[in-house]
Amino acid sequence: MARPDHTSNLGQYSLPREQYLANCSKGGQKGMATIRRRKAMRELARTLLDTDLQTEDEFRAELEARGIEQTEAAALLLAQLRRARTGDTEAARFLRDTSGQKPVDNVAIGNLDDKPFETLDLSKLTDDQLKALVATDPGPAKSK
Repeated sequence: MARPDHTSNLGQYSLPREQYLANCSKGGQKGMATIRRRKAMRELARTLLDTDLQTEDEFRAELEARGIEQTEAAALLLAQLRRARTGDTEAARFLRDTSGQKPVDNVAIGNLDDKPFETLDLSKLTDDQLKALVATDPGPAKSK
């Protein structure tokens, strides 16, 4: 049975250049607003982790003294800090990651002559060297 052609009812969709550029500009502005919001939250988390204050009132007074506005993000970070102080490791992990102190997972990729992988030029290898390289590669893991 032949499949019906559903593309015949699709029209051409295009915007005038000015409207296209205006839409692109709006996207860029939204993206920058998101970057600024994330940066402010990261800096606030660093501030909270770097201070030796004990109570929430002391934290709030410190935020006011530093000119940091009390937002939902500040309230969220204070709540996570309160939970982390009681031993909640997930809250502590959240604060660590938000402050930009998340450890990086490093994956070692084997290569020849201890050179970075990007600098490995396979065109200069002989056929025997290429066969040896393929023979040492276990390939993708197979499930049984």
